Amino acid sequence: MTRRSSSTRTPSRRTTDARSPASSGVPGFAADPSTSPSTIDLKHLETGDFGAAWGGIASLQLGLPAVWTEARRRGFTLTDVARWMAAAPAAQTGLTMKGSIEVGYDADFCVLAPDDTFVVDAKSLQHKNAITPYDGRTLDGVVRSTWLRGHPVDIEAAPRGRLLTRGAQR
Repeated sequence: MTRRSSSTRTPSRRTTDARSPASSGVPGFAADPSTSPSTIDLKHLETGDFGAAWGGIASLQLGLPAVWTEARRRGFTLTDVARWMAAAPAAQTGLTMKGSIEVGYDADFCVLAPDDTFVVDAKSLQHKNAITPYDGRTLDGVVRSTWLRGHPVDIEAAPRGRLLTRGAQR
């Protein structure tokens, strides 16, 4: 078997047995940023600009359902998933107003139907590049709405978010 460069491999190119626990959100494992299906120069690691990077943020739209599907299968709860995907990243990056639903925090959250399922269709995603290793897979958890700073996000409207930096306040 030919070894692939870490800058070109994707989860879809790995066998089920070869996938690391990192791809399933299991605690104790770090995410592997090398899985973006592009060369290292197209990732714009020097600036951290996801918008300029070739793939944008690959599978961002599917992140919660993908992690929830595997977490649920392994006996974890939505509380665990919220910690992995909101509280821990906010703390790690120093985003002090994010990662929790509490008085004084930004009200960033989604409304999830955890028992609903859907089959991923790459052509219907809002991704910058219409590819995903989840195409054709059934995932648990349908996001019904997303809220940013207490207001519903309208996918058809102009983006109203902003780039946040470590320690950023409102």
